[in-house]
Amino acid sequence: MQQFFRNFFKRLLIFINVLTALLFITSSLTPHFDPRNWWFSGFLGLLFPYLLAGVCFFIVFWLFVTPKRIILNIFCLLAAIPAIKNFLPFNFAAPFAVEKKDSTLRVMSWNIRRFTAFDAKNFNPNQLANKPAIFAEIKKYNPDVLCLQEFFTTTDVNNNIRQIQQELGFRWFVFAKDNHQQYRHLSGTAIFSKYPIVDSMILTYPDSMARAAENVIAADIVVHSDTVRIFTLHLQSFGFRPRDYTSFGKIKAQQDTNLVASKNLFRKMKQTFYLHAFQADYLKENISKSPHPVIACGDLNDVPNSYAYHTVRSRMNDCFLERGTGFGKTFTSTTSRVLNILPTLRIDYIFADPVWETRQFTRMQRKLSDHNALIVDLVKMENNEK
Repeated sequence: MQQFFRNFFKRLLIFINVLTALLFITSSLTPHFDPRNWWFSGFLGLLFPYLLAGVCFFIVFWLFVTPKRIILNIFCLLAAIPAIKNFLPFNFAAPFAVEKKDSTLRVMSWNIRRFTAFDAKNFNPNQLANKPAIFAEIKKYNPDVLCLQEFFTTTDVNNNIRQIQQELGFRWFVFAKDNHQQYRHLSGTAIFSKYPIVDSMILTYPDSMARAAENVIAADIVVHSDTVRIFTLHLQSFGFRPRDYTSFGKIKAQQDTNLVASKNLFRKMKQTFYLHAFQADYLKENISKSPHPVIACGDLNDVPNSYAYHTVRSRMNDCFLERGTGFGKTFTSTTSRVLNILPTLRIDYIFADPVWETRQFTRMQRKLSDHNALIVDLVKMENNEK
């Protein structure tokens, strides 16, 4: 009987290992699976780091039990090296130098959640105690170009745009001006620049591609004698509300016997991945038309192992991969304990055309929003350096 159970558990572990390995390999290929045709790809992309951990566990386990069984797992790791590099870079760079060199272009990208404090549950346009702290961080890093998502302002004379110009020294700006009638204010993506903006455009997703996504803006900025086109974007949010986060708890505690909560979450996430595919294709098409080198900043609401990331990034460099290290988490949920502790939610990015070299990169650590600000120093390479 003891031998029977021993063989049973051994076979069970082999089955789990093979299943984990197959799912891991599939998840490493999800950037090439369009969620409109392969609906499960978005979910597998989210699971990639945990499947990676599972494969590593089995390598260690079989090494002490049956060493020959590590071959499958080693093969999976080798086959998934490109996906692993996109997820977990290890660069041994010097600490970020806050004082900026004149030869570099410093870009800062930040989803500021309409200046709502990290520990506040809801946006209130009349409570902006968090704004001075956000302004202080921007002033500290002194970017040449500031790209903001979920920015808002009013039509008052002394509005947020005017304050940023006067207090932080940004002379030029472009603002998407999405309307929010509930609070009678304007919100959306924004680009502020200390260099001249000579042209700009607002890209509005067709109705079939957007539900609540912010408009995309692009600005042609003259940096010394060169022109660069900078995009600021914010793909469709998952739109989880407090009741959805309550559903996470129900699923975890197995309280929802009818699976209503899990079905609602699954449906909402599936629809969002579907919209991300449309939006990513739309962005790639418009970015590819740029006559100038491109820098694209923003909140993709998707992880590096996703169709949206792969499509929007295209041939550009991910500045975090160039100079960052570790997981690079950029989003911390303020309402879900589960999402709060996940270390793998890197959903904010700065992409740069290969003509720009990433000199240094950092993530701001202060929790002033549910997103971390990203700061990068870029240098335009001369022809003989390319």
